[in-house]
Amino acid sequence: MIRLIATFGLVTVMFMSVLADEVPDTFNWNGGTANWFGSGNWTPTETERTEPGIAGDRVYIPSGGQVELIGSASVDYLRMTNAKISAGDGTGTLVARSADGTSYASLEFIFNSYLGASPSDGENLTLLLQSPLSLKTVRNPNDGSDQKLRGVLYCKISGGSSENPMPIRISRVDNGWTHGFMFLANSANDWRGDIELLAPHGNTEAVDFETYVGFADVSATDSMLGDPANEVLFDYYVAQWRSGQGTYGENRLYLNNVDSAGLKRKVHGTGIIGGQTRNASFTAAACPLVLGEGFMADPALYKQGVKESDYGTQGITGSSITMKPGASLVFDVDIDSKGNLKYDRILFTSSAAPFELTGSIIVREAKTLEEGTVIPAMTLAASAPGCSISPASITPGWECSAVENVEGGWTLNLVKAKSEPVVQAGACREFGPDVATVTANVVSLGSAGTGELVFYYGQTDGGSDPDAWSESTSYGEISAAGAYQVTLSNLALGSYFFRPAVIVNGTATLAELSGTFETVPVATPSSFVWRRIESNWDEDEEGAVPWERMSQVYARKVPGYAGDRIRFELWGYWNSNNIDYGSNAVLRLDHDVAIGNIDVTGGYGHHIRFLAESGTPVFSFDNNGQPSLFDIASASEVSFGAQDNSLVMNLNNPVTIRRGGSYGFNLNFYAQITGGDSEHPSDLVIEQNANEWGSLYGRLLNAENSFTGDIVLKRVNKGNLTFYIGSTAHPAENGMLGADSNEIRMSNGPTLVFCGSSTVVPSCSRTVRGRGTLTARNGNNKMALALGAAAVLAPCGDNDAGYGTMAVAATTLADDAGTTYAIDIDATDTAVADVLDFTGSSFERLNGRFTVTPSDETVKIPIDATWTIGKLPSGFSADVRFVSGNKNFTVHSAENESGEMVIVAERRQAGTMIIVR
Repeated sequence: MIRLIATFGLVTVMFMSVLADEVPDTFNWNGGTANWFGSGNWTPTETERTEPGIAGDRVYIPSGGQVELIGSASVDYLRMTNAKISAGDGTGTLVARSADGTSYASLEFIFNSYLGASPSDGENLTLLLQSPLSLKTVRNPNDGSDQKLRGVLYCKISGGSSENPMPIRISRVDNGWTHGFMFLANSANDWRGDIELLAPHGNTEAVDFETYVGFADVSATDSMLGDPANEVLFDYYVAQWRSGQGTYGENRLYLNNVDSAGLKRKVHGTGIIGGQTRNASFTAAACPLVLGEGFMADPALYKQGVKESDYGTQGITGSSITMKPGASLVFDVDIDSKGNLKYDRILFTSSAAPFELTGSIIVREAKTLEEGTVIPAMTLAASAPGCSISPASITPGWECSAVENVEGGWTLNLVKAKSEPVVQAGACREFGPDVATVTANVVSLGSAGTGELVFYYGQTDGGSDPDAWSESTSYGEISAAGAYQVTLSNLALGSYFFRPAVIVNGTATLAELSGTFETVPVATPSSFVWRRIESNWDEDEEGAVPWERMSQVYARKVPGYAGDRIRFELWGYWNSNNIDYGSNAVLRLDHDVAIGNIDVTGGYGHHIRFLAESGTPVFSFDNNGQPSLFDIASASEVSFGAQDNSLVMNLNNPVTIRRGGSYGFNLNFYAQITGGDSEHPSDLVIEQNANEWGSLYGRLLNAENSFTGDIVLKRVNKGNLTFYIGSTAHPAENGMLGADSNEIRMSNGPTLVFCGSSTVVPSCSRTVRGRGTLTARNGNNKMALALGAAAVLAPCGDNDAGYGTMAVAATTLADDAGTTYAIDIDATDTAVADVLDFTGSSFERLNGRFTVTPSDETVKIPIDATWTIGKLPSGFSADVRFVSGNKNFTVHSAENESGEMVIVAERRQAGTMIIVR
C-alpha cells in the first residue's frame, strides 16, 4: 500500500511503506523539540520509527527542528532547515553511511543549522563516518538574501582509517547569488580522510563559498581538520563567458585566530587560505595566519577532484602571516614549445607586520630551465610594510629574492642559479630638485655569492660599458639578493639614466635594462601619487621619513602644493584573483596641504579618509585659480574629517567631486568648509556620473561651514544622487550650507534632503533652484519640512536654463509669508511653465508668495490666459491663501480636467481708476 505524506519544510515525502516493522528509505524527523528514544514529544507514525536512523535512510528536519539524539542513528541523506541536532542526557552518535558504504553520504544545511548546539557538545555528540561524506549548504528558493547559508559542526567528527579513508567534500548545492559557509569547530576531530573543497557554481564572481576552521569565539586548531595525515584539496571551476553564464567563484579556507602551532596541512589546488574571523552576527575581520610545521602550499589546478594542470594559484592572506621554517611552498615550473614560462603562483597579502619567508621552497622543473631564468612566482601586496626572504631550504640550483614592484608591493622571484650575477634597475624616488633615490634589484649573486654593488648614472646612456658612464657611486659589498637603494645628490635639472651593476673580481655585470628619472624643481610641481599610509606626513621620532614616492614622474618629501595632481590607486575587490587587498587610504595631516586635482582608480569596497593628526590642519583645493576635480572611480566612501576631528577643508577655487563607478558611494563632509568670497565664489559641485546601478549619497555635517559658493547637485546619468543636509543625530542647520548667499542648484533630478529628528523639524532658508526633489527625513522616514522667510524655491531646467519641475515631498509643509516661489512662464505658450509639485503632503495652506515672470516682458498676454504652475496633494483645501508677487497675475487653486488639484497663474485685468470731482 502507498500513502502520500504531508509536506515538511522544503520537502514533500512522496511514498512510504505502512508497515512499522519495515525500513522506509525516506521519512521526516519531528520538526519540534524531541528525543529520538522515549520522548513524550515524539509521536511515531506508521512511517516514522521510534528508533529512526538505519543505514540508507533519507531524513528531513523541517524548519525550527531541535532534535536530541540518545544512542545511535544512521543516515544516508540528511537535510536540516534552520535546525539543530544535539546529544541528549548521555551521548549520541550520528552515523553517516550511504547504502553501499562507498558513495558519498550527504548532509545539507539551509539557513542556520547546527550539529551540536554549542562548543561543549563535541564531548557528547559524534558524527561517525562509515562512508565518504558530502557537506553542503542549500539556497532556499524562498529567500535569496546574502550570508544566511551556514552549517556549524560543533560535534566531533570521527571515522575512517589509513586503509579505508573517509574524505569529506564541502560545497554548495545550487546556483545563485547567495554565499555559503561551513564551520568546523571541534578540536577533537580525528576522522581519517582528505577535505575536498568544491568551488561554488554561480552566475557571478561575487558568489563565494567559505570554509572556516573555528567559529565566533572558538579559535582554530589544526586538529579541527581531523587526522594529521588529512590533506586539503581546492577544486576550481572556470566557466566560459557566454550568454547568461558568468564565472565560478573561488573557494576560501579561513582560520579563526589559529593557535601558535598554526595550520600544518598540505593544501593543493587553486583557492585562498586566510586568517579571518566571522562572529555569530557574521561580521568578518582579518586576523593573523600561522603556517605551521608540515604546512605545504601546492597550487596545482584541480577540477572536480582531478588534477587538471601542474600550474595554479593560491592566495595566502591575513592581517599578518607567520611562516614556520617547517612550512613549505611548492612550485611547478616549465617552459612550453614557444618559450613561454609556465609556473605556479602564490599571492601573499599581509598588512600588520613585516613579512618574512622562512619556510622551505621546492621547485619542480618539468624541463630543465636555462641558468638565469627568473620566475616571478610570488607577490606580496603593497599594504605589507616590508618583506625579507630567508628560506630554511630551497631546491639546489635555485635562489629566491624579493624586489619591489611598480605597484609598491613586492615580487618574490625564483631564479635558476647561474655563475654570473643577475641585477635589474629598480624604481626611482625623487625627494627634491637635485636629489634622487635609485634602486637596484639584485636577483642573483651568481656562484660567487658576493660582490660590490655600484650604481652608474648620467644624463647620457652609457650602455653596457661602465667606463662610458659619467658618474657612479658604490653601495658597498653585498652577500644576499634583494632590493638596494642609494641616494644621488647634487644633480642638475633634467633627465637621467642609471644602471646598477654587481662587480665580482673586477668584472662588472650591469643591469639588462636602463632606469630613467627626471629631476623636477619644487617651484614647478607636477603629477604624482600619494603613498597609502596610516602614519602622518612628518618625520617619525627617529627621523625616518614615512613618505615615499610611488610614481615614475615626481613626488616631494612633504606632498601637496597648489596645482598638484594627485592619484590614489586602490585595488579593492575587483582584481583577477578575487582577493581583497585591503586598500583603504587614510591620510593623517599635521600641517597644511594644497592640492590641485585628485584621481582615484579602483577601490570598490574601500574608503579614503582625510583626517587631522594634530592641531587644525587645512586641506585646500587650490588649482591656481582654475576649477579643481576630485575624480573617484569605484571607491565606496570618501570622508573629509570625522566626528570630533579638527580638519578644515578650504576651497580656493570651485571644486567638483565626481563619482563615476557603479554601486553605492558615501561622501561625508565632517570638516569645516571654508573659502571663496563674493567676487570669487568657490562652488562645491557634487556630480554623480555613474550608470543606473550607481548611487551617490552625500552629506554636509559641519554647522560651522563658512565658504562662499553655491552647492551644485549634478546627476548626469540614470543613477541615484541623494544629498543630505545634516543627519538624525545632527539635524540640519543653516550654517551647514555656508554663507547666507549660497544657493543650492539641482540638475537632472537629484534629491535634496533636510534631516530632522523626533524633536526637531528641519528648516530650509535658502534659494533652491533646478529640477529635482526637495524633502525632509528622520532616518528613512519622510517628515515635516519648514520653509523660512528667506527660502526661495525656483524650479527650472538643467543648468538654470529653460523650464522644469521641482517636487516638494513632506508629511507637512509650513511655509512663511516671506517664502518665495519663483515661477517662469512662456509668454507665448500657456502649456509651458515651471511647476512646483507638492507630493504626498498633508498641509492645507500655502502662505508664501508666487512671483510669476514671463519669458518676454514685451509680449502682450491676453486677459484670462492661464498657466498650470503647480500640483497639489489630494487633501489640499481650495479656500487657501495664495499670495501673488506679480501685480499682473493672480495665483489660485483649481481642479483640472483629470480631477487633480493644481495651482494656476492667471493673467488678470488691470485695475481702473475713476476720479470724481
